[in-house]
Formats: sequence, C-alpha cells, structure tokens
Amino acid sequence: MRLSSIPILVLMLGLPFVALAVPSTDELIALKNSGLSEEIVRVIVESGYGDLARVIQLKKAGFKDDTILSVIKADLKEAKAAASSSANRDKQAASEKQAASEPIDAQTSARMKIQWYMVYRGNAMLQNSQEIDAAKISMIGGKTLRFEWTEKGGLGLLDLAYRKPFSSPFYWDVDKDDAVGPGAPGYAYAIKSAKGHRGRPDTDASHYWVVSFEPAGQELTRWIEKVRSAK
Repeated sequence: MRLSSIPILVLMLGLPFVALAVPSTDELIALKNSGLSEEIVRVIVESGYGDLARVIQLKKAGFKDDTILSVIKADLKEAKAAASSSANRDKQAASEKQAASEPIDAQTSARMKIQWYMVYRGNAMLQNSQEIDAAKISMIGGKTLRFEWTEKGGLGLLDLAYRKPFSSPFYWDVDKDDAVGPGAPGYAYAIKSAKGHRGRPDTDASHYWVVSFEPAGQELTRWIEKVRSAK
C-alpha cells in the first residue's frame, strides 16, 4: 500500500483522536525538518495523532517512515480501546446507579439466552444471539424485567474483538401480547415479543425478541403471567 493512500484509510477506519488540536505551524515545520515525509505528516494531521515528540525521536533514530506509520496506527488503536473501556465503565456505573433506585418485586438467577430476529418475506432470520451463563433477573416496578450479568473486560485491544452484541443491563417491559412457552433448546422457558411490542426492548413490525431462561423458576414465570394478565 502506498503511503499516499494511508490518510484516507485512517479516516475510513474511524480511528480516534489522540489529541484534539491540529499541530501548530512550528510543529509542522519541526516534523518536516526531522525528515518525515509529507505523507506521514498528513496522517498525523488527519488522524489527530498528538505525540509529535515520539515520531520525531523515532525518525532521528533512523526508523523508516513505514515503521513510524505502524507505530502511529498502533498508538491510535490503543487509544480507541482505552476510550471504549472508559465509556463502558461509565455506562456500567450509570446503570448500577439507576438499578439501585428501582423498586424490586423479586429477584432470581438463571442461565439465559437473548435472540433478536428480523422477519423478511415471512421468514424469521436470526440477527444476533448471546448466551449468558450467570444472569441476575430482577422483577421491578410491577411490569419490567431487568437482566444483569458481569461484562468481561480488561483485555485491552482484545475487548473490541470479544465485544458481545448485547450489554448489561438488558430491560424487558412485559406486554400482554408477549408469548410465553418453552425456550430455545436447553432452556425451559422463554418470553417472545409480539409485533409492535411496546416499551423495551425496542422493536418494530419487522423484528422480534426472544429471551430464554434455564432454570426459569416458578416465581419468575408466575410474575410474568401475572403482569400479562393485568394488562
């Protein structure tokens, strides 16, 4: 790949800014005077990469532009992973704060499976699926199920690769038209959203959700049936 195509590639990848400020005129001149090619300077400007002293030091040490470009890309990916990890921690903290304020009718634990389907020409096509080995299920406010589980993390860049389709907590506002019955293979019980399901999880006429439980627990199933019948 030619260096001249790298700035476009960096932008297409959506790599994050390491620094928000565009290099000053003096900094740009320092980059040029260090011997860096204009292609590398363009990558730095267009990606927002901020550790200018690092690339100048590498260039003075005799590293080739291709190697310096690899270092820049690695730094940007690491910054993206760190930003994602921080955002996840903030989201988890906000969710825990919200959960602490919600009135709990009852709680149970179960292995569960979340499935999201799209209906196309009368055929159901699975879009996303996730199995959770140890979930905490809370029945809150007389109408809502809250599913929580521990998110694995702390793997740096690998967190991006192992990210799951659904995040904790996952909410389900029980509707009278929701279908209940046997779950996916290996699961005793399931709740399925009806067309036009109102509330959470979001859906429309072309999509539906299924959450399966094992064990279901009589308290949970009785609560769901009570909520449905009261609607």
